[in-house]
Amino acid sequence: MRSTGIVLNLGLKSIRAIAFDNSGRKLAFSARPVGTLLRGERIEQDPEEWWSKAQDVLREVAEETSPDHAFLTITASSACLVAISESGKSLRRAVMVSDRRASAQAERLAGLTEFAAVCACNPSLSPDPYYLLPKAMWIAEEEPEVMRETRWLLTPADYLGYMLTGECGTDPLNAEKFYFDAVSNSYPYELVSAAGIDERCLPAVLPMGERLGCLREPAARSVGLRKSLPVVISTYDAICAFWGSGVSEPGDVADVSGTVTSIRMLSDRPMSQGETRVFSQSMPGTEHFVVGGSNNLGGGLVEWLKQSFYPQTANPYDAILSDAAESGTGARGVIFLPYLLGERCPLWDAHARGVFFGLERHHERCDFARAVCESAAFSVENILQVLRGHGARPNRLRVSGGLARLGLINEIKADVTGLPTEVVAEFETTAIGAMMIAGTGCGWFDSLSQATQVVRIREIIVPDRTRHEAYGEWFGLYQRLYGALRESFVERTAIAQKVGLGGVGRLENL
Repeated sequence: MRSTGIVLNLGLKSIRAIAFDNSGRKLAFSARPVGTLLRGERIEQDPEEWWSKAQDVLREVAEETSPDHAFLTITASSACLVAISESGKSLRRAVMVSDRRASAQAERLAGLTEFAAVCACNPSLSPDPYYLLPKAMWIAEEEPEVMRETRWLLTPADYLGYMLTGECGTDPLNAEKFYFDAVSNSYPYELVSAAGIDERCLPAVLPMGERLGCLREPAARSVGLRKSLPVVISTYDAICAFWGSGVSEPGDVADVSGTVTSIRMLSDRPMSQGETRVFSQSMPGTEHFVVGGSNNLGGGLVEWLKQSFYPQTANPYDAILSDAAESGTGARGVIFLPYLLGERCPLWDAHARGVFFGLERHHERCDFARAVCESAAFSVENILQVLRGHGARPNRLRVSGGLARLGLINEIKADVTGLPTEVVAEFETTAIGAMMIAGTGCGWFDSLSQATQVVRIREIIVPDRTRHEAYGEWFGLYQRLYGALRESFVERTAIAQKVGLGGVGRLENL
């Protein structure tokens, strides 16, 4: 019997509502763009904009479907911090995942004995400003008036869930960004207190697939859905998209490239103790581990390329691909380090910045385009190299997300990684994965493994061995360039701070 559910998916560029049935068929869709405020290392979005547009897209999907949905679930980016009052009022703009302002707080966190105690139980943890606790420390120290009014410190999905139900809760994988320990099923309260944060601001942690609550009356009325509709916990977008890519066997790798690229592999064992460059997460309800991580820009690189090199071009994506194809393998000797916002996995370097290397008089725009496209593939290979170094054996790459719509980049990824590359048919892999998690909790599927059967593949790309060997040479130089420039990146940050070069604030759609 057909049953239906709704996924509310907040990405870095847009917020979307999608209705699916239990075969994975998309029944209705609505989307709105989301703006981002960029100023130097600060990257922010407006939670009230999220909530306003969430109501719009949910209402539009409700108008196109029957009212008798089985559930509503929410997925969004992790490691973004929202501070709200008891009433749900947003007290400041959200500090986003790629925001690096809390570097000083992260360094102090690393020196706390309480942090050392937490790391003794989980050596893979890092005091990077990516995590939520350093971000919360920054607010407490720099905006104490905001922290005094704060009742809850939430992720974007938690915030939207609170606005819909009046209940405050998160899932274990989102809670890990506050150093939640899944083994002991608890936050590190001594560390949280030592960091100057009130533990009462942290949301309760609920299992994935469990009900958070039901739509409260005002929210139900504003979105056109029934008051009794259950809101079910899923998890953050990268993990949802991992399952939505249809991974089913150890060695399967999901490459989900929206604004950022998430690279995660299904594994029958965790990473070695002490490995801090990638995440190693046990997946509740399965016997497997999810290993890998996300960079700071994937599809966002092409957006930057479009804005910077093709601002007045009709059909800019077609022009980018045409130029990149004209340049050819290796971009005629140009290499691009894609660290426009610093880098997360596997470098975890807030100081790193973008570099074009190898420029000569004969180089043209097409070579810049090709180098940027190749850098998107090199950043994938960088993560895969870490996994291989721990004995993992990636056997195939499944690509999805906005960047996967650009066929040449899929071909470059196949040639760089040497892996058969499968293009997922359904663009909304994040929403499909959230549906699979919530649907498993609601009885649609017996397990996540069974749920992956709804995923379809539309194209398989076989890597070219000659190009793969050539890319091996260029990739080696790409890695060595970062190593040679690492100290220079730190020096650049110091000089920029000394002369007051903070970056110009601007609002844009990433």
